[in-house]
Amino acid sequence: MQVQQAAQRYTRAQVCRMLGLSRQQLQAWERQGLIRRLEEYSFSDLLALRTLIQLRKNRVPGARIREAILALRRRWGSSENPLAELKIFPEGRRLRVRVDDALLEPITGQLLLPFEAAGSENESNKIVQFPRSKLQTRERQQRVEQLFSQAVELEQQGRVAEALRCYRDLLELEPNHAPTLVNLGTICFHARDYVQARTYYEHAVRVAPDYALARFNLGNLLDELGLFEAALEQYQEALRLKPDYADAHFNIASVYKALGQPLRALQHWRQYLKYDGTSEWARIARREIERICQQMLVQPGSRA
Repeated sequence: MQVQQAAQRYTRAQVCRMLGLSRQQLQAWERQGLIRRLEEYSFSDLLALRTLIQLRKNRVPGARIREAILALRRRWGSSENPLAELKIFPEGRRLRVRVDDALLEPITGQLLLPFEAAGSENESNKIVQFPRSKLQTRERQQRVEQLFSQAVELEQQGRVAEALRCYRDLLELEPNHAPTLVNLGTICFHARDYVQARTYYEHAVRVAPDYALARFNLGNLLDELGLFEAALEQYQEALRLKPDYADAHFNIASVYKALGQPLRALQHWRQYLKYDGTSEWARIARREIERICQQMLVQPGSRA
C-alpha cells in the first residue's frame, strides 16, 4: 500500500485515538476552558493538546494552566492558542514560557534568569514586554494554515510544482511543520527521489514522534528500499499510535511475507479484513490468507 498524503483536519474521534484521550477527558478540558471545543482539529490544535497532556502529566493544576493561558492572551495580543504557539513547559508544578531567548513566568510576565545571573536586583525584578516580531505568532500560524491548504489543493489538482513552492514557503515560516514534511516526502517518493523523501519523513518523525502517518510513510519508503526490519519497526509504531490503522496491518503482513514468516503475515491479513472487506486490497488479503492456509494446511477459518 502506497504512501499517503497528510490530512488537513482531524475529527474528534481521530484526535482521541491519536493522543490516547477519552472523549470524557476532552470534554472536561473544554468545560474548564483549557482548550476550544472543535469538531475538526488542525495540526496546531494537536500540538496544543500534546502540550496540555504533558502539563497535566506533570501534575500542573488545570486552574493554573487556565490562568496562564488567559494571561498570555492578554500580553500576546495576537495569540489565540498559546499552548500551540508558545513554548510552555512545567518546572516542577510551576509553568514557564520561552519567548525568543527569554524565559518568563507566564502569569506575571516576570523575566526569569539563571541563578548565576541573578545578582542584579533590577534585572531579577524586570518585567519584560513580550516581543512583537514583524509577523506576529498568530498571523504566522494563520499564514501556515493558509499555505498548507493551498498546497494540498494544488497537489490534488496535479499542479505539483506550484504545490512544492507553497510547501517550501511554509517551511520558511515553520520548519518543523510535520504534515508539510510528510507531503513533501510523498511528492519525492512518487518522483522516485528516495533519498530526499527519507530525509523529509525522518524529519517529520523526529519533530512529531506520535504522528502515525509519518511513521507509516517512512515505513513504506524503507519497505520499498528492501529494508524490511526497519520498515516493520515504523509500521508497528504507527499501529501502536493508531490501533485501527488498516493500511499498517496490510503492509506489516506484506513485510512478514517477504521475511518468510507466513503465520505472522496471516495474523495481519486477517486483522486488515476487520476494517476493509470489499476493496481490491481486501481481495488481495483474502487471496494471501488462502494461499498461506493451503501451504500450512490450516483451514481459512481457524486460528493461526
